[in-house]
Amino acid sequence: RHLRDERKISSATANHYITGIHNFWGFAAFKRGVVAGNNPAATGRQAVLDKLPSQAVPPPTIYPDQINAVIDVALSHCDRQAVNLIVFVCEGGFRFQELQFLQVGDIHLGRREILLDITRPDPKRVRPELCRRCMTAEGYWVPKTRASRRPVHVTDRLVKVIGTMGLGDASDWVFLNEAGNQIAENKMLYRLRRYAVEARVWITKHPKTGKTCSLIRWHWLRHYHRTRAHVSKIRREVSKLAMGHAADGIHDHYRGLDLAAFHDEFAKFDSGIDDRFLTST
Repeated sequence: RHLRDERKISSATANHYITGIHNFWGFAAFKRGVVAGNNPAATGRQAVLDKLPSQAVPPPTIYPDQINAVIDVALSHCDRQAVNLIVFVCEGGFRFQELQFLQVGDIHLGRREILLDITRPDPKRVRPELCRRCMTAEGYWVPKTRASRRPVHVTDRLVKVIGTMGLGDASDWVFLNEAGNQIAENKMLYRLRRYAVEARVWITKHPKTGKTCSLIRWHWLRHYHRTRAHVSKIRREVSKLAMGHAADGIHDHYRGLDLAAFHDEFAKFDSGIDDRFLTST
């Protein structure tokens, strides 16, 4: 409340401050011996946050008809990039930052696999705010946690979308803005919410302006992917590997899962997205 109302900073910046505070809190709790196990701040494990007095409200469940309604509106505006992003997140469970740094060379259609790993992109091609926030001093982009260095199964719907994108060289970004640069999360979120308002998906009123808006976020679509994995009867341990969730004991065991078995398991994944929207893109 202080950061947003008194400091007047954006929600995105406030989230970075709050994440830093949470990580420090977890480290202090670990050093004081309050939390058993490894250092939560070092491993990325978020279980320690359950001890906070104020719990975050989980994102709501989103249903296939809502996703399809947003895609339908985006197509009516001829915004095929927004459709592609929606399909990538819903089908692959990507974090938005992972799509910002996704390069053409990370896609291996022959293996039905997208590989997310440490990369060293040309810093001149990275948005300035992402250079400061997401790049190491040595110029590396590193996935969020050790578990985030992972394969993502390329579903049949992803194959259809990738085939329409006209991708360039291996070092090119998969998603580019009109100027040929890395996409910006805030601008893409504005477009997503604009289409969601037209589709009447998670509508609310702005508390200050009273203007109609949508609460939807890109990360909610990542949660949608996890929900659909459950509906598709994909084992929890395998879906955790696919999403790059922070490691725990059983997840560490499954990190050695045979890749062929991993892809076989995700071959039954069904996101519920209407295929007729994909053929039109």
